[in-house]
Amino acid sequence: MTPQDDSDNRRRLLVVDDEPGFREFIQEAATSLGFKVETAANGAKARDVYASFKPDVILLDIVMPEVDGFEFTRWLASEKTTSRVILVTGYNPHYAESAGRMATALGLPSVSFLTKPLRLATLADILQT
Repeated sequence: MTPQDDSDNRRRLLVVDDEPGFREFIQEAATSLGFKVETAANGAKARDVYASFKPDVILLDIVMPEVDGFEFTRWLASEKTTSRVILVTGYNPHYAESAGRMATALGLPSVSFLTKPLRLATLADILQT
């Protein structure tokens, strides 16, 4: 990391989703809102990014291969994350609600949820709160 990177005080967003098009959509939208963005295709890869990136916000898909959103949420709780977590699903919205209840019970500080497809205005609203 260069000294210039160290002085970058933009909010940091980690996008964890197995759909490349969705990751790209979120990355472009969040970058235009002033976020520094990193992405990962699943929870296993996100673990590698998490420690070095130190995200302020994590947008996390629930249904993914390898390490899914439920397992990654439990891992975040074990890491005592202070990141805000936004749970997302394109399946039954109850998946995100269940993951949100679990995350809250595990002590994650700030959890919200969205369903796919996302509107740009909805994404902007939730990222800027």
